Amino acid sequence: MLCPRCNIDLIEGTSDEEEVNLCQKCSGALIKQKMLIPILKKVSGVMPDKVDENTFLPRLNDIGAVAACPDCKSQMEHYGYMGSNIVMIDGCNECNWIWVDARELVVMAKLYTQSNLNYERSRANRMAKVIDETYINNDSKESILEMILFDD
Repeated sequence: MLCPRCNIDLIEGTSDEEEVNLCQKCSGALIKQKMLIPILKKVSGVMPDKVDENTFLPRLNDIGAVAACPDCKSQMEHYGYMGSNIVMIDGCNECNWIWVDARELVVMAKLYTQSNLNYERSRANRMAKVIDETYINNDSKESILEMILFDD
């Protein structure tokens, strides 16, 4: 397959036994949609102590849509990651490939990390409230084990 940006052969590799294609010139990557979260987890694994969940991330300068999927040649959809316009990525609905430019992947990992930090903070606040109600105010009958074991 050819890089949709540079028109040179992509280097094929694997991540968690799934195909990943990289461009040596622009450092973009063609990955299967199902691999996006595992890859973001790997990248964000080194970030939690470096990312503040409240830090505003400015919109990444979008270098434009990828016209055709490098694999099936179908038109790729250009859309915002996590429903925002901070990072615009390209996805093929026919064969489930996603093209991400090098800088996009880093910003996506930051967004992913922020989202997880916000979720954990929210969950901790809910748990603290239930603990207060259950064991201090004695107004709630919910078991602390139920609260910990079962997400709302």
